This record gives sequence, structure tokens and C-alpha cells, in this order.
Amino acid sequence: MRRAIRCVPALLALGAAGGCEYLTIGPTYHRPSLEVPPAYKESGDWKPAEPQDLTPRGEWWELYGDADLSALERQVQVSNQNVLLAAARYEQAAALLGTARSAYFPTISADVSSTRSRNTVTAGGGASTSGSAAAAGSAVHTQDRASLATVWELDVWGRVRRTVESNRESAQASAGDLAAMLLSQQATLAQSYFQLRVTDLDLG
Repeated sequence: MRRAIRCVPALLALGAAGGCEYLTIGPTYHRPSLEVPPAYKESGDWKPAEPQDLTPRGEWWELYGDADLSALERQVQVSNQNVLLAAARYEQAAALLGTARSAYFPTISADVSSTRSRNTVTAGGGASTSGSAAAAGSAVHTQDRASLATVWELDVWGRVRRTVESNRESAQASAGDLAAMLLSQQATLAQSYFQLRVTDLDLG
């Protein structure tokens, strides 16, 4: 047992000499490599896809020049329940990211209190805590207290860093889901609107 205890300082010194990179919890993510040909063999204008979920699409429906369609499309973002649900999930993910990042900074707490007491001296020379007709005088004492505490936990083992990385990826994924849901609902509305217009023309 004594031999094991004597080994602890040596292990701690070895960990410190090895650098903080060995103290991080969990493995570092590396994108898996894929075996692909050195060049694309197909002819034509084909090129690799580059997903851009967060790219703003703008008010693309304005290309049709239909005032009724434009008015309906603007309501999707504020009235569609699926879009509102995706927006709520993104806001939750963003809030979790902010909470995780706050662990990098010290926590400060303050406490303020005030206590007031009165001592009453009677005519007979004794002290009383309440007033009376024979009271000769009284003294009021006020005691104010204020305290300030600061706590800062160093991220030695990388727990905070890993949590921030995870929440950042979740927030980015939620933002992409929100953009995709909004575009999907807008496109569905446009399709339904044009189908209704075609039906009106056929019936007319």
C-alpha cells in the first residue's frame, strides 16, 4: 500500500510533463477516410455536392409575381407548427451551448443582509427589549453585511471543452433542420397553391 501511495506523485508529474492534451476526456473526433478514385471519371458538368443547409434562400417565391402567394408564404415562418417546433428546438440547442460556454468563466455570487435591533433602558437602570411608560431612553443598532464569493473551476480534464464541442454540433444540426423545415413547408405551400389555381382554371 505504501509503495502504491509513493507512486502517485510520480504519475501526476508524468501527466503534467506530457501536456494537457493527454488529460482531455474522450477521444478526439477524426473524420473517417474514404477510398475514392483520384479523379471523377464521368463526363459532363457533374461535380461533387456541397450541402449548404444554412445558406439563406431568400424570398424565392417573389419570382412568380403573385401577391396572394407572397402573402401566404410570409405566414409560414410565424404560423406553421412544424417550423415553430424546429425553431424551438434550435433555441433550446443554442441555450444549452451558451450554458456550456459559461463554464469557462468564473462564477460570482453576492449576498447582502441588514439587521436592525433596539435596546430600551428603563428608569430603574435595567435593560428591556420593548418600550414602556417608564423608559428613560433607547438605542437602535443596525448591522449591515455584504459578502462576495468567486468560484472558478479549471478545465483540466477537458470536460467543459468536450461539452461545448458536443453542444456546438447539436446547435448547428438544429439550425440546419430549421432551415430545411422552413424551405420544405414553403415549397409545399407553393405546390398546393399552384394546384389550387389550376383547379380553379379547370372549373372556370
